Amino acid sequence: MAELVGVKDNFQVTIPLHVRSAASIRAGDYLEVSAVAEGILLRPQRQVTPAQSVRSILAFLKESHGPDRTQAQIDAELAAQRDQW
Repeated sequence: MAELVGVKDNFQVTIPLHVRSAASIRAGDYLEVSAVAEGILLRPQRQVTPAQSVRSILAFLKESHGPDRTQAQIDAELAAQRDQW
């Protein structure tokens, strides 16, 4: 659903709440900005260093192999980790 937004004096725009929610955009996040044939494309980019990724994956693997974890719990945790990346 398209929505009209205004450009402020210093070229800032406010991304509507439903768009921010759908894209999981939070204050402080980075967006990749590209000029495309149809206009301007904004794509969320997570700033995660390789070291952060490795630590996160290793911690997850250590926790996920417990005997009381279900496949659904493991899948949910993986999805949450992906959202942070």
